[in-house]
Amino acid sequence: MLGGERNERVLNYLPVQEITELQQPGLYFAVLRRVGQFTDQYDTAFFTVSDIGLHTRAYRDTLYVHAASLHDGAPLKGVELRVLDAAGEAVLKSATDGNGNALLEYRLDASQVLVVRRGKDVSLLPFNQPALDLSEFAVSGRAQADFDVFSLVRARPVPAGRDGADLGPAARRRRQGVAAAGRRQGRRAAAVPAPEAA
Repeated sequence: MLGGERNERVLNYLPVQEITELQQPGLYFAVLRRVGQFTDQYDTAFFTVSDIGLHTRAYRDTLYVHAASLHDGAPLKGVELRVLDAAGEAVLKSATDGNGNALLEYRLDASQVLVVRRGKDVSLLPFNQPALDLSEFAVSGRAQADFDVFSLVRARPVPAGRDGADLGPAARRRRQGVAAAGRRQGRRAAAVPAPEAA
C-alpha cells in the first residue's frame, strides 16, 4: 500500500537501487494503473539508471551542457551528445571537452530531446518538460519595503590630483501600490585613489 490520507496528494519513489532487474544502466519505463480501475488507460513515466548527471543552460541560440559523474562529481570527458527530432533522427551531434562542457549552436525545440551516452550509461533530457520542479520547496520573493535605497557610482574618469569618485543614492518609495522613484544629490567619497602621473 502506498499510504496517504483520503483526498491527499502523495509522492512516492520507486526503490530503484533495491530492484535487481534495474541495476543495469539504461532507459526504463514505468506503467502505472490506478487501484480499483480496470480501464485501458495507464499512466507512464520514464527514468534512466545512469552515472551521467546533466546540467544545461539554454540561451537564445546556444545550449550549454555540462556532464559530470553522479558517483563522484568529476567532469566527464568525451560524452556523446545528440539532439534527436520526433522521428528519432539526429539533428545535432557533439561531445563534451576535457572539463565535461559543450557549447552547442542550438535553439530549443520542444519536440526534440537531448540524448547523452558514455559507455553503457545513457541520460535523456526532453525539452518539452519544465526546466525545474520547485513544487517541493516553499518559494517566496523578496519582502516588499515601503522605501528602498540603491547606491550608484558615476562612471566617469577621475582627474589627476583628485582622490575621489562621485556616488549618488537613488531612493524608491512605494505610494498606493505604485513605485515612485526619487533622486538625491550625490556625495563625494575618498575611497578611489587618483591615477599615478606618467
